[in-house]
Amino acid sequence: MKKKRSTVKPYEGDKHYIFISYSHKDTRYVYPIIEFLAREGCRVWYDEGITPGSEWNEVIANHMNRSALCVAFISENAVASHNCRREISFALLKNKPLLSVFLEETVLSPGMELQLSANQCVSAHAYADMDKFMAVIMAVPTLKPCLGEPDPSIEVRSPSYYEIENGNESKSTSDMSDEWFSASDNQRIKREDEERKKREDEDRAKREAEERIKHEEEELAKREAEEHARREVDERKKRKAEEHAKRKAEELVKREAEERERRKVEERIQREKEERIRREVEERILREEEEARKAKEKVSYVLIRQSTGELISLDNGGLAVGREADNSMENYLLPTNFEISRRHFIISEGNGEYYIEDNKSKNLTFLNGTALAPKKPKKLSVGDTIRISTEYFTFQEKPSGSDRLP
Repeated sequence: MKKKRSTVKPYEGDKHYIFISYSHKDTRYVYPIIEFLAREGCRVWYDEGITPGSEWNEVIANHMNRSALCVAFISENAVASHNCRREISFALLKNKPLLSVFLEETVLSPGMELQLSANQCVSAHAYADMDKFMAVIMAVPTLKPCLGEPDPSIEVRSPSYYEIENGNESKSTSDMSDEWFSASDNQRIKREDEERKKREDEDRAKREAEERIKHEEEELAKREAEEHARREVDERKKRKAEEHAKRKAEELVKREAEERERRKVEERIQREKEERIRREVEERILREEEEARKAKEKVSYVLIRQSTGELISLDNGGLAVGREADNSMENYLLPTNFEISRRHFIISEGNGEYYIEDNKSKNLTFLNGTALAPKKPKKLSVGDTIRISTEYFTFQEKPSGSDRLP
């Protein structure tokens, strides 16, 4: 029997994408998940993208290097596969974010268990159906950069559609029946019903808008007719008033001249008042800016290492914290803690404000208990707490006369 292939085309563009590592013996369970990811807009690459005659190892390494996330499907078959183990080792060597998806309860070798222990793991077989499992996968933060436009035309097939290579099916994954995967079909049907209802609501709203416009046009025509009749009445009154106005013309001209002169005087007084107020406001703003500048120059900030009470100066405009020195700025080194990256995070200064930025660290940087997104500067406020590994730092104004807390 010829092996059936997924219709998902491996991504070959320049944007962030997911590298899929799996055993070919698990194809029937992996392909539906790949199809679900692609339908939701994820850009994925898997080894269906290797053309005949290519250097297999070179193609795998190049695509792993360019990927933003590696998703490894773990099973007894994958553990027994030298290729799968090499792909996982290579991803960790290249500091790629790694998400391990267990298709079944799997006995890991001590070395592989050590490799996977520091990365996020999800057990597919622990969820009642595919929808609940995929909701967890889609919520993984490192997957977000790999999202593009959804493609509802992609069909999520059931495992029975695909051939089992060599007849080797894992015991636990065999419990993930077609019904386990069918929930996503129900979701698609639900989404189609919602889209159809949305279109019906839009059509109804369009009809109501057209009827409202028609009514408004009729009301406008009615008001215009009334306005035309009113103007005719006004014209008649105006002609009757012209004779009276002629007699009052000289008096009116005199009053208008007096009124113009009065307005000129008031306008001149108003301009002088506004100019005086403007000057006072500008002078007050200049004073306030000067006071703020002087006040800002007097403030100096430090990081306080909570384990030792040491004050780490930020007066030089920037600081790199990690196990190795950064020659471009001041450094604070923690060389013996290997859970801390070489340059774990950076603090920079701009316009008197300080910003913290995670430098793509392996174990993340936490600000007030929340993990920072890599390379996304976050403004620091006095009292903020920074954690890397077991080390805690506090951002504070520098106390006078000491370089260490008592």
